[in-house]
Amino acid sequence: MSSVANKARSGIKWGAFGKITNQFFSWIATIWVIRLLTPDDFALIALNDLAIGVLLIVGQFGLGGTLIRTPELSRQSINQTFSVLMLANIVLFVVFQFSAPFFAQLFEQPKLTLLIQVSALSFLFGPFITVHKALINRNMQYKQLNLVDIGISFGQILTNLTLALLGYGFWALAVGLLVAQFLRVVCYRMVSQTSLSLTASFNGFIPLVKDGSLNFFHSTGWEINQRLDTLLINTFSGSNALGIYRVVLSLAEKPVTMVGQLIQQVGLSSFAKVSHDKALVSHYVVKSSAVLAMAIFPVFFGIAAVAPNLVPLLLGDKWLTAIVPLQIICMVQMINALRVIPGSALYASGFAKRKLLHVSVAFFCALIGWGVGLQYSLNVGCLLFAAMYVVWFIWHIFDSCRCLPIAALDYWKSLLIPLFLSAVMFISVTSVGEVLSTNIIVELVIQVLLGGVIYGGLLLLLFKEYGLGLLSLLKKS
Repeated sequence: MSSVANKARSGIKWGAFGKITNQFFSWIATIWVIRLLTPDDFALIALNDLAIGVLLIVGQFGLGGTLIRTPELSRQSINQTFSVLMLANIVLFVVFQFSAPFFAQLFEQPKLTLLIQVSALSFLFGPFITVHKALINRNMQYKQLNLVDIGISFGQILTNLTLALLGYGFWALAVGLLVAQFLRVVCYRMVSQTSLSLTASFNGFIPLVKDGSLNFFHSTGWEINQRLDTLLINTFSGSNALGIYRVVLSLAEKPVTMVGQLIQQVGLSSFAKVSHDKALVSHYVVKSSAVLAMAIFPVFFGIAAVAPNLVPLLLGDKWLTAIVPLQIICMVQMINALRVIPGSALYASGFAKRKLLHVSVAFFCALIGWGVGLQYSLNVGCLLFAAMYVVWFIWHIFDSCRCLPIAALDYWKSLLIPLFLSAVMFISVTSVGEVLSTNIIVELVIQVLLGGVIYGGLLLLLFKEYGLGLLSLLKKS
């Protein structure tokens, strides 16, 4: 198993390098684009995603994870998977060409018609991306994958900025996404070095479908759950509030997207390799969660602490109403990152049905939080949703511990130190922000430096052995 551990470490290192590089430039570009666009532009993108986003996941049928997990994968199975995905996605593409006017009328946004029809091209790219990426992850080619993703990210960023500067509004984001998907088709094919072809023979394909069905329902459930906010905010608070929330989400989810993709990329492959040893899987869950918490807790607590200065400085005064939602959603995103690890372990260990229960409970918690809170305001909606999500996460961990031999106390203890350090940092940085009355840039720099000193200083002074122990997990054995 040492080879799996070393490949996982290598994947984490290269993945971290690639994701951090991507996110650094992506943040700069996103902030620039936000300053150029309006809340209505982001509302249109959110509604477009609501219309086709779930079906983009449906069009994968959970078969990407199946290709990774299957012990013996034949060329026939690969082509069968590709053929099924291509047929299904062509049907979805055609359906959205005709149904786009219905969504435009439903959401009272005439511009949605053409936006949905153009964005539906994603369905034609999807089968190539799903199969090639699964093969890359199956072979643990993390270095190549992340280097390619850096180049793809630059292509998307360049497209977004160019079109935004030329005044194309929401089309800057929509076309940028299509450019990125086209580049993935080309580059993933080069990395996987596997040619795909259509086939009419599906002998032996049923086991793959059965394995992928549970992952399909789970992934679809999460996609629906993650778009529930868009539907409810647009219904109860209007497009302007939706645009503000979408901007908040685009900023707050970037770190968790980086981490979540890395965990899914490395975690599922690694857990699948050692799925026969439940004790080892459980050990990985606790340790990787501790490493993740140590990395992301200070980031999200830090963003929440400096938000009153960060938002007006980077985005401009027209986005001031985004400050409070950003602070709240930062807390939600910490949970979003953490939930991926036990979820991958459950799926790889044969407890996919349990994940269906988890996503169902999460959906009802979100429905209650948003449904009740948005009756008052967007801020209250964010707050109640966050509270319900915390309750769900606590239950999610305890229930996962029943399926895997994880000691719940050990898991919570692994999060306690980074949570304590981040909370102290948050209180200190927030207090300093209220006292200082200098230039906003100077205040922000002081807050960031103070936060880093407090978090790093307390870690070295009080928990040096703990921090060094987590760092050693990423070193090659």
